[in-house]
Amino acid sequence: MNTKYFFLLSIIAFISCNKYDGPSSEIIMSISFSKTGDAQKTLAGNYFNDSIAVYVSGYEYGNSVSGLAAILTIEKGGGSVAQSNPDIVNGYFSTKWKSGATSCDQRLRVDIYSKNNTLINQLYFHGNAFRTGIWDTITSPPDVLISDILADTSSHKTLMINSNGLFRQKDDYFNWEQYYIGQISPFRLFIDRNGFIYLSTWNGEIYKSIDGGNFWSLCQSPIEGHPYYYYMTVSNDGYLWASTPQYPKSLRCSRDGGLTWTADTAGLNEDELVGDVYRLSTGDLLFHTKSTSLYKSTDDGKSWKPEPAPEYSIKLYVTDKEEIIIINQDNGITIYKSTDLGQTYKKVYNVLPEYGTTMEKSIIKKGDYYYILIPGYGIIRTPDFDNFETFWRNTEIVYLYLTYDGVIICKGFSNDVVYYYHE
Repeated sequence: MNTKYFFLLSIIAFISCNKYDGPSSEIIMSISFSKTGDAQKTLAGNYFNDSIAVYVSGYEYGNSVSGLAAILTIEKGGGSVAQSNPDIVNGYFSTKWKSGATSCDQRLRVDIYSKNNTLINQLYFHGNAFRTGIWDTITSPPDVLISDILADTSSHKTLMINSNGLFRQKDDYFNWEQYYIGQISPFRLFIDRNGFIYLSTWNGEIYKSIDGGNFWSLCQSPIEGHPYYYYMTVSNDGYLWASTPQYPKSLRCSRDGGLTWTADTAGLNEDELVGDVYRLSTGDLLFHTKSTSLYKSTDDGKSWKPEPAPEYSIKLYVTDKEEIIIINQDNGITIYKSTDLGQTYKKVYNVLPEYGTTMEKSIIKKGDYYYILIPGYGIIRTPDFDNFETFWRNTEIVYLYLTYDGVIICKGFSNDVVYYYHE
């Protein structure tokens, strides 16, 4: 990463010529500094790809500055540099920086000394070294701005969106490159059973890609002329579902990949918004709303009836074995499980978190485990929704993501920190 920063240092001497003159000033030294190689990422114990370099130019007493030297000190993270005390030749020096493993955050200080051994400036380089089996903390963009992540296992790609646009994961799981598809304001990412990817925007647009995110086309709008974001999901049968608080009975469904939409709201309360939708093996559809209601449809989503379930639910999930999972707010957060397609529910887990909020992005399947993020508590995991263990206690996180290659990423409400976990 060839980022460059500039610094200007000027030293002013005050001289009084005689008792009748006022004070005057003269600049005896003026030096500018710049650097490249800041804000790089690598695996712990590896060299950063780019050398770090410092550029110095200026003058002292009217002559070009010379005789400068630098001392490099590792302040955080461990690691080493190829040269710790390089001379600055022709206003320049560079060296390779090898990361350490004592923390993800790596920091290197460069002390610049004049020819008479006076410290005249300090520069800092920062980097990140990613480790295995440890939660790595990142506080720099574009990571901290993440608003959604999509794992496309069919094309072996991971897409990410933030307020600046669309990004794709590079060869290393922690490096992102921006992919420009026009002036958009991304809101959420989805994928259907065919591997088609959908990107919704804050402006009410829905884009579709059938080639893993290389080319995008604009879908038909669920509600013509609607200029704001939709709450959306893609059910496991490939149907697209969208709704908005701007209109009563706003639920819309597309059964053809966003080409056409129908208003299938019979039996719904007028203010219901999309949460989770699942197709069962019986052909029935379960629709969980943001207002904690659960509905069932037996006619392909044309009409709906309230479905008995634990009250005040905030999340619906259906496992690979078609076990219906309901998470509600009984005594904090309680998980219920049904093995008979919703006829009965069994309480399987309870925890009292520090606060409650959305569980929109809160369950992922990785290997033999389901991981559940409970805001205000942390992440638990289970192989069967009968036996649970605390995986990571962190009360700040609220969003849980998974890359195609199995890296867990999570973050909180604020855009100041994001966490990576690579086994």
